[in-house]
Amino acid sequence: PSPYFGIDNSVVDLSALPEKKKTVKKVAAKKPVAKKTVAKKPVAKKTATKAKKDDLKKIEGIGPKIASILTDNGYGTFSALSKASVKSLEEILKAAGPRYTMHKPGTWPKQAKLAASGDWDKLKTLQDKLDGGK
Repeated sequence: PSPYFGIDNSVVDLSALPEKKKTVKKVAAKKPVAKKTVAKKPVAKKTATKAKKDDLKKIEGIGPKIASILTDNGYGTFSALSKASVKSLEEILKAAGPRYTMHKPGTWPKQAKLAASGDWDKLKTLQDKLDGGK
């Protein structure tokens, strides 16, 4: 009996059970296969042209992580971002997790349009009016 819990302790003795025999699987020896030698063709070097990516952090309200998320979802340039709908941007942020749903991308396409066209003065004027992209 256990003095602490008011119950009887039990012990299970497994020594009376018969031991299981270990089975060993035999692996058939593999026959050596003659390798064919194939002459390698010269590979033409490809000129890796990466798609031009713009610095999306120039848009008010977009930081490095959001810029990375947008780039991964096909909005890596000002031109692409300017054509995005606010609803699609909100869905991307929502899919990225709860920490990104607080961001409001309402002005991002307009800012991106100005940046894509090179109107940096107009963009600066717009951004002076904004607070965190809002």
